[in-house]
Amino acid sequence: FYYDFAEVVNEMPVPSGLPGVLPPNCMSDIASAGDVKLMGALRAESDHMTLQVRAQPPPLEGFPQFPNRETTLSHSMPGDTVAYMESRAIGQSIKYYVDKLLDCLPSDGSVPGRDQLSQMLGTAPEDYFDFVEDVGIGMTLRDGEFGGGLIATVNDETVAQVRLERLLSAVRLAAGVGGG
Repeated sequence: FYYDFAEVVNEMPVPSGLPGVLPPNCMSDIASAGDVKLMGALRAESDHMTLQVRAQPPPLEGFPQFPNRETTLSHSMPGDTVAYMESRAIGQSIKYYVDKLLDCLPSDGSVPGRDQLSQMLGTAPEDYFDFVEDVGIGMTLRDGEFGGGLIATVNDETVAQVRLERLLSAVRLAAGVGGG
């Protein structure tokens, strides 16, 4: 199959931003990033079905290319995995979107800016997930119960551990402050 999301993107209204936070004109680059072309094939294997999809990234300056490589991420999924999806260059994609959103933030001090976020995170916000390469997401079915899992390849394990621990600490703090 072949699908061109450009037709859908062209028909969709550009989001008007977030009132009081993001200006209306700020969302056009983010919406344009949906202009992806997909080509795929569905194959019946001896004990499973495989849907393989290739994506052509949108023609936007600075948008990351999707590397064409094989991984062994799926081998780490348990035997009762019923659905699995894998994607490439996730850290670079996050970087693109975060950078575009940060460009839109008002400079009047009403929300934390790049410098404040960098100080809080210990690195530039757009670079926070730059250690992530490929990500796999699996869904399992065991004894009638659905479960899920996430696995990723990273380019620097130490950086990944430090940044994820910092993120988890912030989530724990927010959950404690929020009463839950």
